[in-house]
Amino acid sequence: MVFDKKGNLYGTTVNGGAYQSDTCYTIYGGDGCGVVFRLTPRGKETVLYNFCAQTNCTDGASPYTGVVLDQEGNLYGTTFYGGTSSGCVSSGPYGCGVVFKLTPKGKETVLHAFCSQDYCTDGANPDAGLVFGQKGNLYGTTELGGSSSCNSGYGCGVVFKLTP
Repeated sequence: MVFDKKGNLYGTTVNGGAYQSDTCYTIYGGDGCGVVFRLTPRGKETVLYNFCAQTNCTDGASPYTGVVLDQEGNLYGTTFYGGTSSGCVSSGPYGCGVVFKLTPKGKETVLHAFCSQDYCTDGANPDAGLVFGQKGNLYGTTELGGSSSCNSGYGCGVVFKLTP
């Protein structure tokens, strides 16, 4: 979770939210594909974004970790599932996850959908948070993808850098 300059707290939930999908229901047996929320210092919660709002969850699904905040108040994070890839090494038709940007008003943009390269050399299924580098690049890791020399061909995971 992260605080902004006004003391608002931002975070994610892996389940819950307005949209249900086979992606989330099949995997977790629960409802909803996760949200990004804001909590004011007085305790008022606002859902900024409900995942799986787009067909086939191309906007992402199931954010396992929190978000990071830039100087303009934009939020960045990852989802474990969703995205545009149907050839995910581990998740079958559920997608390999995305890196997303969310404006303070709740407009989501997918910056990268994982497993977009042959054999998922760009990684698959990010399940750790993001960090900003000194030059504004985003860095993170994926659980799978990359070299296929381990984990029964699912890959060993990657460390990735996303430029602004």
